[in-house]
Amino acid sequence: MNNLQDNCYQVIKVFNNNVLLVHENKEEKILFSKGIGFGKHPGDNIPFDIKIDKIFTIQNENNFNNFKFLMSNVDSDIIGLCEEVISMISDELNEPLNEKIHVSLTDHISYTIKRLIE
Repeated sequence: MNNLQDNCYQVIKVFNNNVLLVHENKEEKILFSKGIGFGKHPGDNIPFDIKIDKIFTIQNENNFNNFKFLMSNVDSDIIGLCEEVISMISDELNEPLNEKIHVSLTDHISYTIKRLIE
């Protein structure tokens, strides 16, 4: 018998109202959909049948580790904004982007903001 978590994504981190990091079958994914993160907290479950506009999975271990480092060192709003920009660019080009952009764009933007503040 399947339990509830077998039919759901489990929230790991809420970046903003539109972007979540979730577990699905021991794999971490980034979900995009308008309002998907509203009122969500780590540990919450999201059913698979909910409307999701886009799903990204970082496959390369080095990119994944770098992204995890950014998640613990960069403001969630900046990560969420960068992920939304990446999604819009991918939609505009009508093709997926190299997964390294999740790390490089977020790192670049966060460093630029840090320098502007200093």
